[in-house]
This record gives sequence, structure tokens and C-alpha cells, in this order.
Amino acid sequence: MSPARGVDRFVGRDRELTVLRERVQAARDGHGGVVVVAGPAGIGKSRLVEEALIGKLDVVNVRCVRDEGAPPLWPWLRALERAAGAPIAAMPAGRDPAETAAARFGVFVALTDALIEAAATAGGLVVVLDDLHEADDASLALLRQLAPEAADAPLLIIATHRDAATGQQEQFVDAIAEIARIRGTDTMRLAPLTRADIARYLADLPGGASRAGRIHNRTGGLPLLVRAMAGALAEDEQLPRADLDLLVAGMLVGLDSEVRDTAQIAAALGDHIDPALLADVAGIANVSGHLDALFRAGLLARTDDGYRFLHALVRDSMVAEMAPAAVQQVHRRTAESLERDADSASAARIASHWLRAGADPPARRKAVDWGRSAAAYALRAAAPEEAARLLADVLPIVRGEDAAEVLIELATAEYLDGRAEQSVVHCREAADLAESAHRPDLLARAALVVGGISDVRTLVQTSTLCDRALAAFGTDSDVVTRSRLLAQRSCLDAEQERPLAAAEASAQAMKLAEESGDAVALLDAARARVGVLERAEDVEERARLGELAASTGPAVGQPMAAAFGHVWRLDAAYQQADLGTVAHEIGRLGELAATTRLPLIRWHHLRTRATMAALIGEFDDARSLSATAGELAGRMGDPSTTWLGFAFGTQLAMLRGNPADMLPGTRQVVAAGPRWPVVEAAQATVLYLDGARDEAYGIYERLRLLLREPMTGMRWAGTLRQLTDLIVEFDDAEAAEWAYRLWLPWAGAAGGPVTATIFCTGSCDRAIGRMAALMGNLDEAAGSLRRAIEINTKLGARPWLVHTWLDLAEVLRADARAEALALVGRAITEARRLDMPGPIARAGRLLADLRTADPLTAREQEIAELVGQALTNLQIAERLVLSERTVESHVRNILRKVGVANRSELIALRHT
Repeated sequence: MSPARGVDRFVGRDRELTVLRERVQAARDGHGGVVVVAGPAGIGKSRLVEEALIGKLDVVNVRCVRDEGAPPLWPWLRALERAAGAPIAAMPAGRDPAETAAARFGVFVALTDALIEAAATAGGLVVVLDDLHEADDASLALLRQLAPEAADAPLLIIATHRDAATGQQEQFVDAIAEIARIRGTDTMRLAPLTRADIARYLADLPGGASRAGRIHNRTGGLPLLVRAMAGALAEDEQLPRADLDLLVAGMLVGLDSEVRDTAQIAAALGDHIDPALLADVAGIANVSGHLDALFRAGLLARTDDGYRFLHALVRDSMVAEMAPAAVQQVHRRTAESLERDADSASAARIASHWLRAGADPPARRKAVDWGRSAAAYALRAAAPEEAARLLADVLPIVRGEDAAEVLIELATAEYLDGRAEQSVVHCREAADLAESAHRPDLLARAALVVGGISDVRTLVQTSTLCDRALAAFGTDSDVVTRSRLLAQRSCLDAEQERPLAAAEASAQAMKLAEESGDAVALLDAARARVGVLERAEDVEERARLGELAASTGPAVGQPMAAAFGHVWRLDAAYQQADLGTVAHEIGRLGELAATTRLPLIRWHHLRTRATMAALIGEFDDARSLSATAGELAGRMGDPSTTWLGFAFGTQLAMLRGNPADMLPGTRQVVAAGPRWPVVEAAQATVLYLDGARDEAYGIYERLRLLLREPMTGMRWAGTLRQLTDLIVEFDDAEAAEWAYRLWLPWAGAAGGPVTATIFCTGSCDRAIGRMAALMGNLDEAAGSLRRAIEINTKLGARPWLVHTWLDLAEVLRADARAEALALVGRAITEARRLDMPGPIARAGRLLADLRTADPLTAREQEIAELVGQALTNLQIAERLVLSERTVESHVRNILRKVGVANRSELIALRHT
């Protein structure tokens, strides 16, 4: 065995070698996954992998090369090109942040599917990702997504990286830790060679074993250095000092000066060596001869398309020996060479060389221009984190208006990457520079970056930016920009529960957008307008704006706007009980999701299908669809979409009367939410379902006061729906009267705003009837509930029919006992078929009451007993912890049911 060949393949790596070979075989059998090989530089990671894969077919080797300015997802696109013959084209990013995040996710899905398909076609595929610590953030994110998919496919990913001791970024360390927890992932951390390993390695050399201790002490057992020193020992039996620079110098001994110069230039260029580029930069004709000489000297390894340095330590040592001016000159010549045949994918590489080419103005200008071009390419490749990194690199060397533009671009990338707080900081800096330069256009761009964020601090800061931009844009300024700023202002006001200001701004935005005819401005204005449509009579406008967005969005490259349009039309169709349009719009949304492959559109499609499934009582499908949407939301990293899964589970639990339908952790998630009325109402509902009735009432008691005035704002409907259920549960006649007035304008409607993607509670007349019943207006209650039955029948809303039948049976129990019994019988049959434990129990109790002679409910019997004791309404209210108005309502019902005219007659009756 020659020590000039990889020590780590034969000494001290038997266990790791066995595991790798077993994992390769398992991948051939369809059980792939990920193996991470970690350790410090020079520990032998790559050599171990090479040994494990000797003689294996269908192996794709790629290296991560962040330092050369490689474009986002470069190693994966390279791997797919080699495995399948062609890379997957990146999807363009949209202007909407969620759309861009979804586009990135779509790229990940496409790459994952393509790699798994290539692995299946080959009957097993191994992809080796060398130097994972150099990977861009998008490549790491894709590995996290691909890992669980590979575990059930004939695809094995072997990734090597330097361990955390080398000063890796926290984000990389977190990503590696997350990948390590995924099923089907193994992690190997290679340790230095022991003294015994080195003695075994040197056993064939004269006196080698006796020098193992000294070599171990000088090299620390690092295989790279052990191998180099052993090679020197084999040549002259002299033991050189274990100094890396001297080792490198020793490896260059015997090479002529031109070859050594070529080696240094190549080292300055980076890890991967393109022979043609090197020849151009170095100005030499015999570059292949020089590279071959360096290969024979052990400095380089051959690759599919050139050479690479055998180890980064060797390359770094060679660069360190160069004069700084010489290194800058190499980078300048490299950038100029690359510029002669440049494309978008090479922009980052060119920018990185110009950044290291010196501080003179032309080089700085080139670095900025190419850096911005590279960032734009990264956004088109759905890699906003890479775009932000590239722009942050050039930001320190720009000034004035240019700095404002770079800051806006950086803020946009950060926003698309989910870092809204940092984005707003850079927007503010850009706005300050824009104002100093008297550039209202840049000020407006800074104000339009961040939107759709509910964080209070972010909302306030973005609102300030918007106001500054509007002040700079007078009424006679650019109509399109002013329209978009007003639309932004409207959305911000709506988020901050300022409905009047939001409505005024949205109206102005729409007027200007229509005057300009600009499609993007119209879409912005439409979204702002829909956010303030609060009345039942706005249904036609909601449907019209929905069709506008659905038809215009794709034509101007805004598929998310089209998705919103379909959702708005769904809301309108539910309100009108138009099931034909509901089915049609869900179908159109599904087609849009399929053609765009945008996960956020797919999420909307899943949510609308889940809503429909729950409405018609297909609960298993509803849970499954909602769960799939929740998984998708989690993978997209969008908290607002994730939240809706918990809201859906809570509403399903109320509908079925089964707290088990709430998702695990719902109580904690809701408690941690913002203190908006809709969230607090949800918290009270969750507590009630969870059996914490007193805690629920404590929140409800404060929220019920909101019902005294008209409810406005984008979240009023959700608040009213939840409070209505709690009003009934807490038997609150006074609050029922307030809620009744709020529900009354929605009589005849089969749904309200924001129904399609959250939960449809069926006919609004049911809420009106329930409130009227609590108020003691039983005739009106019966009429409203009968209308609700008609509408829910038209909707096919069988679960809500069960509830409405029981509501009506309770209202009719005194005056129409036979009809009430029939309604209960129908409800209990349907509830059993649909598996609704809450209504089943309620029907059982109501049936037992109806079969007794006493027409009074349990609560009414309790109050009648206290009336019989001559207690006043106030005294009864205090005794039972009810409002005086609720007791008064119950007393009226009792008098009517038992057929007496006043309290005195009732007292007399109770004592007979």
C-alpha cells in the first residue's frame, strides 16, 4: 500500500466506509436519504466518499462554490444537468412577497421531483455535494426539503462539510442540525487519525512506524498533512517541518517558475479552475501543460470540466504568499475576461471578482452594476436570501441616489425572504437618501416594498413611509404611483383597524387607477377596495372586483392577484347561495394552481376545498385537506397561513361539538396571537371548548361590549361569528339584542366576508333566529330559523341543517311540541350519519325534555323556582350569575309557556 494514496480510505475509517457502502446499496433498493460527512479541513471527507463509491455507477459529483459567485441553487442545477441531461429553469419571482416565496417553493418542488425521477429512471442515484458549507442559502433550504422525499426513493445525497469549529454561520449550523433530525439522515463526524493509525499507515516505510509519534504530534492526525509528510519521508527519509506553507512549497519543488506562477494565479481565481479562463487571465498558451504538471505534483485534482485544488488549505496558503496588488490584478483580469462572454448566471461571479479588484471608482462601479444584476437574477431564480447577500456586499461602496436604489433592492429581497423588520430599516434609510436627493420616485418605491404584515411596529413604520411618499407626491404628480401609494395606505389602515380611513384611501386609489388604466395599479386598488367591503349589499362589487383580478392578473404576470380574485368571487357566491359558481371558482382556482405550480395558490385551493367539505359534512376530507394546507403553510414559512389551520380546527370542533377536532397546541398558539378582537374571541372559544369555562367567560365578558356599536374593520365578521356562539353558550340575552342588530342586515345571506378560505357557517338567518330566541322573540326566531333551513338546504349544508333543526325545535317546544319532536328526530338521525357528537348529545337532552309534560327548559325551571320564592329579577341574576336582561327574557318565556299573565300568578301556580 502506497502512502501517496488516501490514508483515510484505509486507516481509521472502516466503520464509516461500511456505513456509506450499506447506504449506497439501500438506495439501490429504494431506501435513500442523506448522509452528512463532517469534520475540519483536511480530515479526509472527500477521500472517504471517493473510496466508498469506487466502481459505482450513477454517481453525480458537484461542489458548492459560493466564493466564486455561483448563482442560487447552482450545485442542484448542476447535479440535475448531469443526472437528467438538462437543468430545471427557475421560475420568475412575482412582486408579491407571498408569491415570490411560493415561487421559490415551486422551484424546490420541481427540482425535487426531477431528481427523484432521474434516480428512479437510473435504478438508483447518488449525488455527492462536496463543501456544503460553501452552499448558498437556497441550496441548503432545498436539501432540507429534499431529505424526507429522498428517504423513500432510490436517491442518496452524500454531503460533506467542515464542522462548526471552522466558524460557520449560525444559519448553516441550524440548517445542518435540522437536516440531521430528518428521517433517513445519518451524520458522520470524522476524527483525526490516532497515533496507532499513523503507525499502521507508515508500516511499509523504512523507519516509518518509529516516527509515527512525531508525525502525529506535528500534524495533529490531520490526514492531509500526514499524507504529505509521509510522501516526503518516502522520497528522502527526511522529516520536514509540519508547516503548511512549507508543505506547499515542497509540493512546488521541481516545477519551473512559470508553472508556479500559474498555480498562484489559479489559486487566486478560486477553487474550481476553468482552463480557458486561466489561460486568458494568465496570458499563457501552454495552460494544459501547466495544469498537468500541478496535477502530477499533487496540488490539483481533475474534474469533469477542469481542475480543482486538492484542498482549500493548499489554495489559501498559495494566495497568502501573493502580494495584495497582484491578487487584485488577477481579479481585475478575471472580471474583464468573464465580461466578454457574460450572461445572467455569471453576474454574481463577475461581481465577486470586481469587488476584490481594488478600490478605484471604475472597479467599484463595475462591482455595483454586476452585483445588482446578479441579485436580480437571484430573485428570478426565487432565491431572495441570495439576492440580499449580493446587495449587502455592494452596499458599502455606493453613495447617494445609487445607495438609495440599492437599499430599496436590498429591502425588497429581505422582505421576500421573510425579514420584514430588517426590510423596513433599509426602506427608511433609502427614504432618507431619496428625500435628500429630491427623488420622490425613490421615496415612493421605498414606501411600497413592505405590505401584508400584521406586526404593529412594522405597520407603524410602513405607514410613516407611505405618508412621507404621499406628501412628496402632490395631487398633480404621477397618477399611477399616487394610486398605488393610496392603495398601500388603505391596506395599512385596514390592518390597523381604521376602516373609515381605509375606505377613503381605497376609493381614491380606485379612482386614480381607473383614470390611468394601469393594470398593476388597478389590481392594487382592487385589493384595497375589497378589504373595506363590509356591507351585505357589497356582494356584487366583490364579485366584480374578483372577476377583474381573476382575468387581469395572469395577463400582467400577477397570478396571485388572479387567485385572490377567485377567492373574492367564492365569498360572493357563498353569500348568494350560488353553489354552481362556488364549484366553478374552486375549479378555476385549481387550474391556476396546476398551471403556475405556486404553492400559495395551491394552499388557497386546498383551503377552499376544505371549507366546502366541512360545509357539506364531509369531515374526513375537510380534515385531510386542511392538514395538507397546514403542512404546505409550514413549509412556506408563512405564519398567517399556518394560523388559519388552527382557526379551521376550532370552528370544526364547534360544528361537530367535539374538542378533539382542535389541532394540538391550539390553546398556546391562540394565546400567543396579537390582541385583536377576533383573536381574543378565538381564545375564548378555545378555552370554552377546552373546558375552561370561567376563563372563557372572563374574556367574553369584556368582548361582548364591542357589540353595542356597529362593528367595522376587516376582521369584524370573524369576531361576530365567534361571539354569537358564546352569547348562546353563556345565555346572554342582553348581548343577543346587540348582536341581533348587527346580524339583521345579513338576513337572506348564506355567508359573509372572508368565508371561502376559513369556514362557512351557513345561513346568516340562523344567527338572527338564535339571537331573537334569546331575546324572547320566539315568533321572529321561528321565522328566521325556517328561512335558515331553506338556505342551508339550498347550500347542501347538512351539518348546519342539524343545528338549525335543533334551534327551531327548542323555539317550538312549548307551542308546537309535535313539530319539535319531528325536528329533533330528523336532527338526531342526520347527526349520527355525519358523526356529530355535540348535536347528538344536544338532541338527546332536548328529546328527553320534550317527552316530559313540563314545557320549561332546565334553566327556565330554575328561574321559575326562584320567582316562586318571590325573588326579583336582579336578585335572580345575581344568584345565577346572569344579566338582569337575560332573567327578564326568561321570565317572559316562562309566563307565556305556562299560560299565566304575571309573576303573581306564576308564584301562585308554583305553590299549588
